[in-house]
Amino acid sequence: MSQIARELSSELHDALALMRATWEQGRIFSQMGRKDHALACLQQSHAIGQRLGDQDSAADQLLEIAEVQQDLGKPDAALATLQEALAVCERTGRSGSVAPLLRTIGEIYEQQGHLAEALESYERASRPADSTERQRTT
Repeated sequence: MSQIARELSSELHDALALMRATWEQGRIFSQMGRKDHALACLQQSHAIGQRLGDQDSAADQLLEIAEVQQDLGKPDAALATLQEALAVCERTGRSGSVAPLLRTIGEIYEQQGHLAEALESYERASRPADSTERQRTT
């Protein structure tokens, strides 16, 4: 392996380690009730993952970010984050994650009193994954 390849490999490894460590810090801060710190760490970790092109964990990260945003009383931010997670799932073919995200979106709409939107999200969540995808593309 050339020196440049070794350096790139080392930098990638370091970035992945930073992403994971920052993520774990965010989870711990959340458990401790330090939601502002948790949100900052989780968002930083997600940003590192995006720069690295990590789509595998992006939806899971966004879901956890949205949960912390809800805990902080920021339902609109949580909805936007969940919509982003939904787009990631659809783009990457993670159809199994779509229904739980839609249910969470429905719960937020319901808490806000937006019952029509909540019902739509719950209905979409109850459809088989392939029909949800077909409806979105037609």
